[in-house]
Amino acid sequence: MVGRGTRLCPDLFGPGDDKKEFMIFDFCQNLEFFEANPDGYEAGLQESVKQKVFKQRLRIAHLLQGRIDADDSSRELESALK
Repeated sequence: MVGRGTRLCPDLFGPGDDKKEFMIFDFCQNLEFFEANPDGYEAGLQESVKQKVFKQRLRIAHLLQGRIDADDSSRELESALK
């Protein structure tokens, strides 16, 4: 957050000893990216973690559903997932 680091702060280091300079460490080249792309870019929609977990549980339940070789623990897991 460049904005917070660049704010003036009177008496930061003691009475009359104000912040005069600062240093920015930009390991991810954000400054270069936003100089070249001032509006950023349009990100696509992403599924939430909750949605991903739900879909995986549903997929596993579907795979377990109606298996002939299912034992009690498989049926319990299928039921718990549903």
